[in-house]
Amino acid sequence: MDKTSSSSIFEKKGYAKTKISTFYHKVVKPAFPEAITDIKILHGMTALERRVKHEINDASLYPEVVKVAQVRRSPELCPEEHAFLVKRKQHVGNISRNILDSIRKTYIQTMYQQSRLVAVVEASEP
Repeated sequence: MDKTSSSSIFEKKGYAKTKISTFYHKVVKPAFPEAITDIKILHGMTALERRVKHEINDASLYPEVVKVAQVRRSPELCPEEHAFLVKRKQHVGNISRNILDSIRKTYIQTMYQQSRLVAVVEASEP
């Protein structure tokens, strides 16, 4: 048998693709319709996974990707964090004082008004 004649059959453009496509449509698809649906779903999931992985590593979308992260390896706070906490305590303390002063003033005014009402009622009783 001549090697050139048998290899020329397989070298025809699209021969293997046509054979696989024919086998798929005549044998696989009719025998396993649910499996075909599952395969399509899995293919969609893997395509999504590839796209997400590509987008996550894209520095034009997320410039933070190219930066090297610095991680603290101790439980202690750095000077910037200490300064922030000091400022935060002062800020929260001032706001808390303002709120408590407002509540105290409102309470005193309410008590004063109630005491005046009691005095008026007592004065009007015979």
